[in-house]
Amino acid sequence: MRRLALACFFASRLAAADATIVKAAHLMDGVSDRPRDGVAVLVEGERITAVGPAAELAARNPGAKVIDLGGATLLPGLIDAHTHVFLHDDVGPGVYDAELLKESTPYRAIEAAANAQRALHYGFTSMRDLETEGAMYADVDLKKAINRGVVPGPRMWVATRAMAPTGMYPLLDYNWEIPVPEGVQIVDGVEGVRKAVREELKYGADWIKIYADHGV
Repeated sequence: MRRLALACFFASRLAAADATIVKAAHLMDGVSDRPRDGVAVLVEGERITAVGPAAELAARNPGAKVIDLGGATLLPGLIDAHTHVFLHDDVGPGVYDAELLKESTPYRAIEAAANAQRALHYGFTSMRDLETEGAMYADVDLKKAINRGVVPGPRMWVATRAMAPTGMYPLLDYNWEIPVPEGVQIVDGVEGVRKAVREELKYGADWIKIYADHGV
């Protein structure tokens, strides 16, 4: 992945007043059926304003800064429309339960920041994170930290706490005398859903997610 250069990554981080030409050996534009060679990207402020032959862009913009990435490949920023950065591993048996039972929300937020940075390095410049799985509204904090430049990561749209009816979502099958975390916000009935939606919007949700039935 070190050879993968992301045009949109550079576009979002260059000074607003500067014109910059980013060139590399190859470019995938998402339109052509094969990589294009000898093509560069012109970035002005936070926008990609032109894509074309490197020499032509340089001639039209003599004062532009040039970033030469050598043999790398330029690629448009990818979009992950469904992810959970607060779940660093929920595949193995019991792993999901262990995350909710053994890891604090601050620790999971640190893991989520690392996951967001990892996704950016993989080429994802926009992500829709569809619930924190018991980490409350920490995804809003992560989004703010990325927007403010505190930590690197993609642009994020977040759903905070998904909703599910009573008994329809983990953690399940524990001793009923011991309170355990819920992976979602438990809501029942129309009024319960309305109140939950208002709460989630209040704390910064971009999307609302609900499981109408999630027997496990």
